[in-house]
Amino acid sequence: MSRTAKIRTAAFVIILLILAYFSAGYAFSLYSSGANAHIIDTEGMNVNIDGSDFTPLFRLFGDGINSLFGFLMCGIYAIVMVILSLLLILPLRLIGVRKTTVLSAMEYRISKCILPVVSVLSVIIGLILTRGTYIVPLLIYTAIWSGLALLIYILGISEKVAKNK
Repeated sequence: MSRTAKIRTAAFVIILLILAYFSAGYAFSLYSSGANAHIIDTEGMNVNIDGSDFTPLFRLFGDGINSLFGFLMCGIYAIVMVILSLLLILPLRLIGVRKTTVLSAMEYRISKCILPVVSVLSVIIGLILTRGTYIVPLLIYTAIWSGLALLIYILGISEKVAKNK
């Protein structure tokens, strides 16, 4: 492998590690905020209107708002992961892999093997941080950046390697 191929591979690994860190970090953020903070406290609520007890209805409403907040946070984090992934992967693809760049098959194989390893590592670290909960958001965040890395970078260099042969 040439010096530029090693630099591209190292940059790709660093970008994947940054995205894995954010993926596990956002899942941990949901875990810690969901366990500790609620917008509407429904525990000590006692609502009586004209002698009728409306406490269960108001608790249901408060718990629904709390769940909606968690769902919105999950969606916002997913949008942030898409933007962050694009901001990190697109420059690598556009600057590192130009029309005149010659790519080796070894660089392609290394990049293709690194992506699932870092993805699995991200899921394992996220599961450890969240103690086995919040699996779906963790998998969504990991699928976002690993899918974009596959579509933008790995498929781009596979086309370049196929042209070089």
